[in-house]
Amino acid sequence: MQARLSFKAYRALVESHDFSNLTPYHQYKTEDGHDVHVHVFRDGDHKTAIFHNNTLGAITKIVAFPHTSNLSKEELVHAGKEVKHDDIMEAAAPSLDADTAGKVAEVALTKEMINHKHKQAGTFGAAEHKKELKPYNDEMAQLSNGKDADQIAIREAHGKAMAAGVIKHIDEHHPGATVTDVGRTAKPGDIARFTKGVHTDGQENPSDVTLKLNHPDGSETYMGVSAKSTGKDSGNITAKNPGVAGQDEFLSSGPATRKSKANEIAQQGRAAILKKYKLEGLPDKSTKGDSRKARVTDIDPKTGKPAINELGKKMNVEFKKNNEEVARELQIQLGHLASLGPKGHAHIGKWLHSNLVSSEGMPWIKATGHGKEMNKVHAVVKPGSDSPLNAVLTDKKTRFAVHRSTSAVTVHKVEKDGTHIPIVRIGAKPKSHGAYSSQVYNFTPSSNF
Repeated sequence: MQARLSFKAYRALVESHDFSNLTPYHQYKTEDGHDVHVHVFRDGDHKTAIFHNNTLGAITKIVAFPHTSNLSKEELVHAGKEVKHDDIMEAAAPSLDADTAGKVAEVALTKEMINHKHKQAGTFGAAEHKKELKPYNDEMAQLSNGKDADQIAIREAHGKAMAAGVIKHIDEHHPGATVTDVGRTAKPGDIARFTKGVHTDGQENPSDVTLKLNHPDGSETYMGVSAKSTGKDSGNITAKNPGVAGQDEFLSSGPATRKSKANEIAQQGRAAILKKYKLEGLPDKSTKGDSRKARVTDIDPKTGKPAINELGKKMNVEFKKNNEEVARELQIQLGHLASLGPKGHAHIGKWLHSNLVSSEGMPWIKATGHGKEMNKVHAVVKPGSDSPLNAVLTDKKTRFAVHRSTSAVTVHKVEKDGTHIPIVRIGAKPKSHGAYSSQVYNFTPSSNF
């Protein structure tokens, strides 16, 4: 564990983001070649590990865990590693369904942020503090009624760890800011209501909890938190999944003199596969009668839920080949833009920026609680709308290189010495099961782990 810093030294560190004078608790290179230093600090009931990506010169991850959690260096490194959404949806405990588990963690996060707000204001334990907590205490009691107490405790610990990570994120990215209001914003219209019209984001903003921040210069801003809870020790949701058709339009504009045909390839391939398996005349899915979804899935007798059958598996092989053709076309189009010189590279930067960095709306971060045992509980906080790649993608001097492996294209930043550093992986995939869906790109920033 690193030595405790004086407040003055810590504040200077926060404001400069310069960790060069600290000996890291751990350091490693990611599989994408990023150099990462891990610095661990004690923060009240939790420890927080700050992951400083020296390749990007930015903090890319914060992991918060209780003093009672026993996490190895390797477990810290892999915490929050990006995986497919389906892979982190663990089977719920018999007495605690996934929906309840998530709500318990979300309520616990909200309560901890309210506690933090009142600690900063000097009103902790006062009548106003107790009044603000009451509806959440009532909700927690209702959620816990008749449920396994140990499972509830673990999900509450997820929420508390998420709060510790969020507080650390504020310290690092908004030095001196205080939390002056806390609200639940998961339902349509909640963000506009809570921010009193400052932000009118719809459901495209995933913030479950929103914080009002007061900054040292007197300004006020809002920041959302997208909160998730899983029993798995790692896993997070990829950054964005935009449709291929819209991406074709952008990549064919600006300086491009070639039209991207990725969506055309995707649609022609899909039509051919559906025709081959005699499914072209059926609806994608239906609550009444036959459908493509019904043909490619059977009910699993163990879970009682639809599972891909043999026909679906055969079609997945065909769709995988089609995905590779889509990715090959993306590689060609990005290569075309790169061949146009600075203006082409700038257009690639704009494309990546539009998919990875929010330029409008309420800023938000991702917080995920992990662990199904108390000694492995931790939370991972990562940038959501404001990617650490922002500076790289907006720099007119940045040059990109493009490589493809099967159905995924990786865009690299070309360093001054000519080396290539991966910054984002774009996978071509169906929006859902290939037999009845449109095509999307799946963006996963390399710097996130």
